[in-house]
Parts: sequence; C-alpha cells; structure tokens
Amino acid sequence: MNDIGGALGQVATEAKSTEIRAIPALLCQLELEGAEVTIDAMGYQQAIAEQIIAQKDDYVRALKGNQSILDDAVRDFFVSAKTHDFHGLMSPMTNNSTPAMVASRNAVVGPVPT
Repeated sequence: MNDIGGALGQVATEAKSTEIRAIPALLCQLELEGAEVTIDAMGYQQAIAEQIIAQKDDYVRALKGNQSILDDAVRDFFVSAKTHDFHGLMSPMTNNSTPAMVASRNAVVGPVPT
C-alpha cells in the first residue's frame, strides 16, 4: 500500500485465460494486510474470498441482481438494519486526509448472508 492508501497491480495472463486465474497470483504479490480489497462480481469466487481472508484482508464484494438469493438476503439485511437505526453495525468513522484530499468514511459492517 502506498501513503495515500491505494494499491494497484497487474498480472499478465496466458492466452485464453481469465482474470479469475490471475487474481490469486496478484493477491500474493501485494502486501494488503488490514486493507479492503474490491473485486467486481466476475472476479468473486469462493477460493479468492478465502485467500483474501487468509491474508488478513477484508473484501468488498460487488453484487449483481442475477444473484437473486444473495441479493434478497443483502437487501433484507439492510432493510432490517435501517429499521433498528443500524444499532451495533456501524464502524467508527475514519478520516483520511491529505493536503489534496479529505475523505471520511462510515461503514456498515455485518455478517455475510447465508
């Protein structure tokens, strides 16, 4: 990670390969302990999520509407959380400021729906 809190990486793939095969190799090359890893919905695979967790990272998963069971579970989670004013689910607000940028984040953290 660099001093502004971001990391980018790139891995060449073999002909007719996909990003799904490249992501695990890329994750091994990056020092991301304690970071949040974002991957689009196509790159989400159970093995990749397990690798991210094993490397002591957190991940943000993109969710598409065609994953209806998970989509419904996540939607239900947020509806319920909102009715309870997100009690017990808010993480502390973080402020990451530099002379060029001010960023404040407040996240809702909850269990992975099953």
